[in-house]
Amino acid sequence: MSMLEDWLSLSHHKGLNRALKRHIVSCFDELDRLKTISDAQWLMSGLNTQGLTRIKQSLSRGTDQKRLSADLIWLEKSTSHHLILLNSGQYPELLSQIQDPPLLIYSISNDIKKSLHSPTLAIVGSRQASPYGLELAKEFAYQLAQRGINSVSGMAYGIDAASHCGSLASQYATTTAVFGSGIDHIYPRQHLALATEIADQGALVSEYCCASAPQKSHFPERNRIISGLAYGTLVIEAGARSGSLITAKLTLEQNRELFALPGNLHNPLSYGCHHLIQQGAKLVTCIDDIVDEIACFALLERPSTSKQIIPSIENSKQRILLAWLKSLPLSIDALAEKSGLTAEQVSSMLSTLELSGQVTRDGSGRYHAVTTGKIHERKRT
Repeated sequence: MSMLEDWLSLSHHKGLNRALKRHIVSCFDELDRLKTISDAQWLMSGLNTQGLTRIKQSLSRGTDQKRLSADLIWLEKSTSHHLILLNSGQYPELLSQIQDPPLLIYSISNDIKKSLHSPTLAIVGSRQASPYGLELAKEFAYQLAQRGINSVSGMAYGIDAASHCGSLASQYATTTAVFGSGIDHIYPRQHLALATEIADQGALVSEYCCASAPQKSHFPERNRIISGLAYGTLVIEAGARSGSLITAKLTLEQNRELFALPGNLHNPLSYGCHHLIQQGAKLVTCIDDIVDEIACFALLERPSTSKQIIPSIENSKQRILLAWLKSLPLSIDALAEKSGLTAEQVSSMLSTLELSGQVTRDGSGRYHAVTTGKIHERKRT
């Protein structure tokens, strides 16, 4: 068997956890001869008797040959398919430094070096994000990509997908999606087109064999990879029990930078971010709040002007209104209820936005956001 087949065979052994598998590859070069290693040699390698028992039981059962064969067939299907071993030069350096790195990773990418070795920031948040949160996730990811900074997330609904889309909108597009399933199991299925675009412009990554269907336990596990691939993590909208808080915790455990975006006090999705800020996460209002904090980001060439994403409290509130109105037309009262602002505040801001041509009002008194093209047309006329 080749070295790759040896590693795959080990990864498919049932009953061995990731720690034991990493211990084996760090101590023994000839993985195809594991059954010939004596008990004394195992114990001399640092194993305790409990670990030795688990290894011997697993070796006696053998590996899952069906899954191993499926992985090798998948690898041969395309030059964009990759199996990257922990001891390989292609393995992402940051990921190898975490306490629990995957033994190997499956990836689909046209440019592994660019996608998995570029400066990277993780962007995570709620699956039920508000229009305001989705807009900011796209904006931050886009501006990071414009500076040559990759984004990594989990391709879930909400903030994850928005951040991937923001990166892909840049001419320097690169973004990485980490799966909680095998690389051939796109989840959610509604993101098949997005996954195809990410594979073309960035990378799809998983630690699970190709045949692995999505499992609930996989998603918290894959969060350590999302944070592990990045120099830091930005949390955008997270409720009290959001899975994003797991990623935030892992980020700190991995000694990486943690950033959080403040939100509306009346929005339950702001609780997690505000709690993280109280606990010491850096509050973010513009892209430079992130770039200035991470040395390798700051060394990248900057654009001539730095765009403030949240330039002021007043403009932030206007962006909230515009974000809601881009989704659906709303009355002043409905906007007040959704945004957490008073009806008087909403009315005043809508007047300003209407004068600037960014919103318009229909005959029923509901307001609509005006697309960029239509704003320019109105200004010309």
